[in-house]
Amino acid sequence: MTNTTATDASKLPLAGIRVMDVATVIAAPYCATVLGEFGADVLKVEHPVGGDALRRFGTPSKRGDTLTWMSEARNKRSVTLDLRRPEGVEVFKQLIAKTDVLCENFRTGTLEKWGLGWDVLHEINPGLIMLRVTGYGQTGPYKNRPGFARVAHAVGGIAYLAGMPKGTPVTPGSTTLGDYMTGLYGCLGVLMALRHRERTGEGQYVDAALYESVFRARIGAGVCDVRHRTRTIRLVAQRFCLPARTLCDERRQMGRDLLRNGQAVRAPRKRDGSTGVGVVEHVRRTKNTTGSSARCE
Repeated sequence: MTNTTATDASKLPLAGIRVMDVATVIAAPYCATVLGEFGADVLKVEHPVGGDALRRFGTPSKRGDTLTWMSEARNKRSVTLDLRRPEGVEVFKQLIAKTDVLCENFRTGTLEKWGLGWDVLHEINPGLIMLRVTGYGQTGPYKNRPGFARVAHAVGGIAYLAGMPKGTPVTPGSTTLGDYMTGLYGCLGVLMALRHRERTGEGQYVDAALYESVFRARIGAGVCDVRHRTRTIRLVAQRFCLPARTLCDERRQMGRDLLRNGQAVRAPRKRDGSTGVGVVEHVRRTKNTTGSSARCE
C-alpha cells in the first residue's frame, strides 16, 4: 500500500462508506481499521471514562496513547458516548441512521440490554450492515461466555499443534492471532453484505466467533496413532481432502506416494465421496516437504 493523501482518498474502493466502530480492543475494531485503509469513513465510539482499553496497552508514546493504539486506531475519528444512559442511546440511534457498517464485539445480549439490538437498529436503518464478534457466536450453549483469543486458540485446536513433545499446548506465536483472524473474516463478511445490499437494498448482520476463525484455519489438521517398533506414537498431520469423483489418476497416485520415506495414512471415504490423505513425518524427523507437523506422546 502506498501513502494516501486527502486529494486521492476519494478514489479508494470504499470511499463514501460510513463505518461506526463501537467495539473495543482488537477483533471487531481491526475490521473497521481495514475498511478505513480502503477509504471508508470510520467513526470510533468510546466510553467517556478512559476510552478504549487498547489506548493503555503496549509502549506509551509522548502524546499519552500507546504505540499499539496509534497503529490499531489509524484512519479513525473518535467520539465518546455512554450507551448505558438514555441520552447516549438516542445519539447512537441518530448516528446509526446515517451509518453503513456497524462493528461491535460486546458479549452476546449487551446491546439488546441497552435497547440497541439488531432488530431495533435494522428498523432505524434497513440498509445497515452489522458485524458482531464474540467468543462463541450469537447462538449456542456458550453464547453468554466471554471470549478471548487465547481461549479461542485452545477451543479451535491450534494450541494443540504448538509446543514440545510431552508438553502442554502453548500460545501459537501471538496471543492476539485469533482476534486478527476473526477481524479479517468479519471484514470479508461485511464486504459480501455490502455487495448484497447493492443488489437488494437490504442490510444484514455478520455473526463472527473467535473460535470458529481459528478452527477454520486448522480444519485440515488430523490426528492419528501409528505403531513404531514397540511404542505407539501420536502424530498430528496436515490433511487434505480430494474429491474422489473429480481426481485424475495422476493426483490419486501423488496422494498415495507422498513422503515415500515417511508414512501416508488414508482416511475413510466421506459421505460426499471425498477421501482424505494424511501426511505424517518419520519419527526421526525426516525432511518435511509438505508443511505437516508431528507431535509425539
